This record gives sequence, C-alpha cells and structure tokens, in this order.
Amino acid sequence: MDVVYSSNENYVRHLAVSMYSLMDRNQAGERIRVFILSSGITSESRERLFQIAEHFGREIVWIPMGDLREKFPYEVDTGGFDISAMGRLFAPQVLPGTVKKALYLDCDTIVRGSIRSLYRTDLKGSLAGMVMEPTVYEAMRESIGFGRD
Repeated sequence: MDVVYSSNENYVRHLAVSMYSLMDRNQAGERIRVFILSSGITSESRERLFQIAEHFGREIVWIPMGDLREKFPYEVDTGGFDISAMGRLFAPQVLPGTVKKALYLDCDTIVRGSIRSLYRTDLKGSLAGMVMEPTVYEAMRESIGFGRD
C-alpha cells in the first residue's frame, strides 16, 4: 500500500505522530511504502521519520518539493493554511510511474485501525475519492457545491 503525506518543518511533529499511528496499527501483512512530499523538512527531522519507519520495517520515499508557490502560475489563497498542504496536488506528477494508487493522509490524521479496506475501496473509475474535512468552513463547502451533509 502506498501512502502519501505532504508537510513542512512546522507540521513534521504531526506527521511523525500520524505516520507512527499508521505503522503501529498496520503491522500485519501488506507492505506499506510512505511517500513524504517535503517542503523544507530539516535533515534532523527527516532522520527521525526514517527511524520510525525502520522501527516498523517500513519504507519511506523522500520527495523534496521546493518552494510550492513557484509551482503555481497564479497567486494561491490557502485560506490561512500553510502552502505545504498543497503539495498533495502534485502527487501524480512527482510519484514514481509505478505507483498506480495511493492514499493521501493529512499530517494531523491519527490512524486507529487497518487502512486495508479504505485503500482497497473501488473508486469505480474515478480519479480520486475524498472525505469531507470536518473543520472545513460552511462557506467553503457551499462554494464548491457541498451541502451540510
């Protein structure tokens, strides 16, 4: 199973906790390979993330993203969130061509069980499947056509 995170140094502690919970709750069976889309994560933090993966016998693939603002041909309004979260938009371009499916997790996600069934969800030909972020503002939901539910 391929899992993607996008982070910068400010969120690396959240990423470490999320990744630890992912690996701890998914120790049985399948291979898990974690791709980290890094926007300025320090070498010290990088080493700590690799230590977590090593502890669980899992693989991390490091993908430096550079300055994400330079990747957009227009001004990006992140609504107050750090632009490193936008790194996920570039996953199809930066992941190896051998990756046919990946599960993206926000850095603040705590994994409480197996991700196997989520990962294997049939997207029925859709390019992506998503779940609503519970903290998304109502005005934002309405602007993209999502109702209260």
